[in-house]
Amino acid sequence: MIVVGTRRAAFAVVAGMAALVAVPDIAQADDAVAAFPSRFVRLVVGQAPGGTTDVIARAMATRLSERWKQNVIVENMAGASGNLGAQNVARAEPDGYTLLMTYEGSQAMNPHVLPTTAFDAVKDFSPIATVARAGFLLIASPKTGIEDFATLVKRARAAPATLTYGSAGAGSANHLIGEMLQSKAGIRLRHVPYRGAPQATTDLIAGQIDLAVVSIPSIMGQVAAGTVRALAVTSAERSSALPDVPTAAEAGVAGFAVTPWWGILAPAKADPALVRKIADDINAILAEDSIKATFGKLGAEVFVTTSAQFGELMAEDVRKWGVTVKEIGLK
Repeated sequence: MIVVGTRRAAFAVVAGMAALVAVPDIAQADDAVAAFPSRFVRLVVGQAPGGTTDVIARAMATRLSERWKQNVIVENMAGASGNLGAQNVARAEPDGYTLLMTYEGSQAMNPHVLPTTAFDAVKDFSPIATVARAGFLLIASPKTGIEDFATLVKRARAAPATLTYGSAGAGSANHLIGEMLQSKAGIRLRHVPYRGAPQATTDLIAGQIDLAVVSIPSIMGQVAAGTVRALAVTSAERSSALPDVPTAAEAGVAGFAVTPWWGILAPAKADPALVRKIADDINAILAEDSIKATFGKLGAEVFVTTSAQFGELMAEDVRKWGVTVKEIGLK
């Protein structure tokens, strides 16, 4: 009995010492969260400058810099349809000083069309908050003479795989949406992948390609200037920024509706308290009329979720797009 008591006492002493050691660690973690950010923050974008992800990231970076009194620096790391930037963030320290501005295409579609992905799109990140959502737009070069979606379908069926369409790269959201449109409309186009949507748009305006699938925020200026022709939006409802452009469903592709989201992630295992702090600041910005107006002019809308809801959304969209990729036979 004496031995047992001695062991219990020893265990109690060890447990007490461990608790004493843990208290400073917890206190330091709390202090780090309270002080965040104490230096500049990197906001990595896996797409090229000028695209929607970049534009939304810069709008948020400006407001976060003002709120945090620290610089939030947008860093473009384009490549592999957004995977290059995502991989960089997945491997970073989960201290909040390296964040990822991503979108549904990179996070939910890539795992099914880019099988060599070196990270898990869900497990290797801590979801912080969604930011915006916006439809995509099918556009034509004025040099094609294609005035509307019906004309496109007629010409594409008369000469299959002759008309070309550009995207932000193989496996990008632009590419996948383009393949879905073809499948649903019963036509065949020839895909021309680019490093980013801005490059595809440049070649379309020059007449090097016939069509392109681009996000609405990235193309508003060119639509207004008349250098591209808008044929159809991918969302279920018409865009408030382009009220005269029909939806794909209205144009004849029954039931077609795709409205991708944009959001901010941290590396996996980020402190939950830190995630809440960043999410609260992001959602406070999204509640401001000024950011709603900024996004509205781009053809996007504010999209607010909790971190938990964002995590559930990502997981569900990864599953959903896996089914879609199989249905259209895209590899």
